[in-house]
Amino acid sequence: MFQFQPTYEYGGAQALKVELPKGSSKTYSISLPGYTDENYNGNVLNNSIYLYEGDWQNGKELDYSGPKILTPKYFDESQDLIS
Repeated sequence: MFQFQPTYEYGGAQALKVELPKGSSKTYSISLPGYTDENYNGNVLNNSIYLYEGDWQNGKELDYSGPKILTPKYFDESQDLIS
C-alpha cells in the first residue's frame, strides 16, 4: 500500500499486489495521479510504503528493510509519457 497526497489538501492510497519470496529483493516503479510532500497538517510523514501479508484490509502488516517513504521522480508536463 502506498500512501500519497496528490495535493496539499487531499490524501490518497494505492494498492499494488507484489510477490516477495522471503529473503528476496525487488524494486518497483509506480505511477500516481499526483504527488506533493506538503502535508496539510504540517506533520512529517514517517511512512508511506506499507507491506501486508495477504491483503491490506485483512492482512498482517509486515516489517521490512528498505525505504519507508516514496521517492518521487518528477516529469516535465511537456514530456510525452506512456504508462
